Amino acid sequence: LNTLMFVLVAIAMAVIFTWVFNNTKGSLFLAILLHASIDGTATYVHTLAVREILAASAAANIELGLIIGCFVLALILILTTRGRLSYESYQRQAESLDLCPSREG
Repeated sequence: LNTLMFVLVAIAMAVIFTWVFNNTKGSLFLAILLHASIDGTATYVHTLAVREILAASAAANIELGLIIGCFVLALILILTTRGRLSYESYQRQAESLDLCPSREG
């Protein structure tokens, strides 16, 4: 069950990261910043639970809330972009700047 949950969360996060990357004109920095903020939050909540500043059940509820939030956000992004995650607009911008190799020859 833990492995399945990890895979599902990883897929949801990949959708979110892809959308962020595509909507920030390919900013790897902002994608890394998003990843760091997620890791930092998870580490902080875990540390609070280990030090018994936060009850283990509260930490689990926070984690579950974040997981559900990721799933909901990923679903909204998939539905609103029709599964394309704004790739076409990013691709058009890159082509207008001649950042993509020509497909014609």
